[in-house]
Parts: sequence; structure tokens; C-alpha cells
Amino acid sequence: MAVMAVMCVGILLGARFVPQSWKGWNEKAQMICTLLLIFCMGVQLGQREGLADQLASLGLGSLVLAVLPMIGSVLLVWPLTRWLLGATKNRRKR
Repeated sequence: MAVMAVMCVGILLGARFVPQSWKGWNEKAQMICTLLLIFCMGVQLGQREGLADQLASLGLGSLVLAVLPMIGSVLLVWPLTRWLLGATKNRRKR
């Protein structure tokens, strides 16, 4: 919940107080912060005892958590796209 609150504050501050001319600098700062976050997560995982033993079960769980939303998205977006694009094509023919 704290992450969402901080993100919302950042969105509000960025929309109100950060000028458009800072866009390039802001993108670079975001990339650096993202890389730093990933590095810190890697360090934290590396310090875990028994990580090598847990890696197989963590990998399988991660795979399931990645694949299920993708399948759900495709199953939802595919018919919606056909329906919406079909409606657009029908309007053009008239």
C-alpha cells in the first residue's frame, strides 16, 4: 500500500510541478532508479540462505504467475478486439 501511495504522490507532483523540458532527464533518472532497484533486489536474493535449493520452486511459481495472466489477457483481448474492430469495419462499409 505504501508503494501505491508513493507512486500516486509522484504522479501528482510530476503532473503539476515538473516542466516538460525536464522529460529527458526524468527518463534517465527513472532508468537509473529502476536498475538500482533491480540490483538491490538481486543483492537481497543473493544473501538468502538456501537460495539454490529454493530456486526450482521459486522459478515454477514465478512461471505460473507470469503465464496465467498472459493467457487470461489473450482470452479477454482477442474476442474484444475482434468485436471492436469488426464494429469499426462495419461502420466504414456504410
